[in-house]
Amino acid sequence: MAGLLRSKLTLFSLSPQAVAQFLLIAHLTACVWIMLGTWSENKKAPCLYEGGCSWPEKNKVENDTGTMYLNGLYFAMSSLLKTPSFVPYTIWERLFLIFEQMLGVVVFSQLLGTVNAIMSGKAAAG
Repeated sequence: MAGLLRSKLTLFSLSPQAVAQFLLIAHLTACVWIMLGTWSENKKAPCLYEGGCSWPEKNKVENDTGTMYLNGLYFAMSSLLKTPSFVPYTIWERLFLIFEQMLGVVVFSQLLGTVNAIMSGKAAAG
């Protein structure tokens, strides 16, 4: 019973450095995604779908800093860990998403490796 409790607590003991790195990458990804949504050249790019030419227009996101950042951070978290929540509507957004998905594989692998190392260390010690 104690071993089971120890293994469950291990999942919550990720290294602060790994969490800080993930949050920094998520923040930078959110900032770039917001920049793409408000960039005038992006709005002039050909639309890949009908009904709006950038993700803020298509998703009817208000143009205030807090709302844009919250939506950008939501996009970053969802696309780094799974399928993105916002669809890219221009070629620039699609190119960024390709790069960001490759980065997401690296970040997610690093997080899994950290959890694996913690679990292995705890199993060897216990």
